[in-house]
Formats: sequence, C-alpha cells, structure tokens
Amino acid sequence: MDPGAAAVVAVHHPGSPLLRLAWSGDARAYRFSDFGNLVPLTKDHNFAQQLRDAGRQPKVWDHMSLMACLEDGDIGYEEVLLEMVAKLVLCSDGVHHPLETYEPGLMEDVMLMALDPKEGAGSLVAEALAQGRLREASCDNATALVVRFPRPGA
Repeated sequence: MDPGAAAVVAVHHPGSPLLRLAWSGDARAYRFSDFGNLVPLTKDHNFAQQLRDAGRQPKVWDHMSLMACLEDGDIGYEEVLLEMVAKLVLCSDGVHHPLETYEPGLMEDVMLMALDPKEGAGSLVAEALAQGRLREASCDNATALVVRFPRPGA
C-alpha cells in the first residue's frame, strides 16, 4: 500500500465523563496521568504492529508500511474516562517513533519537565528531531499536540 495520510483526533463533550478518540494509520494518542505515567491509547495501523500482535519482532522499516490510512482501511475508536487523563498527547510517527525507538522513557521525561502544554508539544518535537539527527535517520512529519484537562477542585 502506498503511504497515506494518518491522523488521530480527540473529542470531549462538556458534561460527559468520556474522552473519545479516533485514528487511522500510525498517529497516536497517549494519556499522561496525574502520577506521571504515559499510557498509549491507540494502536498503530502498520505492519510492525501486526507483527507485534502476532508475537513477532518487527524489522527496522516495518513501521513504514501502513495497513490503514485516512484514504483506505480501518478507523480505530477508543473511549477513556476523562478523570484518567491529566494531559493528552496526540502525535505523529515523526515524534513517537524516534523517541520510543532510540530513547525509551524520553517521552515521559519530557512531559514531566514541561511546565505547560505548548512547551510539552514543542519539546517532544525538538527531542524527536534531535534523536533522528543523532542517528542520521529520517525526521519527517514531527507533529505533537498536548492538551491539559482541568482537574476538579483545581
């Protein structure tokens, strides 16, 4: 399948306890908890994820083969209780792939140090690009959005 457009979106209706997500391709959503844990909420639609699901180890470029995208294939849906999400991170593979591949734990560290959502998003992109450059790897489509949700009583 030729590369296609990947996207992840989140919707919250005021008064609802749920945060709803939809995605296609290898764009991801993570919840950052009040305890500093970064938890993936989406699952990639690519060949590497299919191999992992089958208990096999993907090769270095298997993440590049999308099995679904906005033009063709599955749309993933997920709901999460908003009270479980202190911050929401939406990002492209240009952010999550270099950070998780080359420096596991760096995404959590960046989110812990970020003072506000804008700084968090900018730092995630900057770190992803830096990790790619260090390894002379491709640094395409590095995009991140961080949303902080108000906590009750705060």
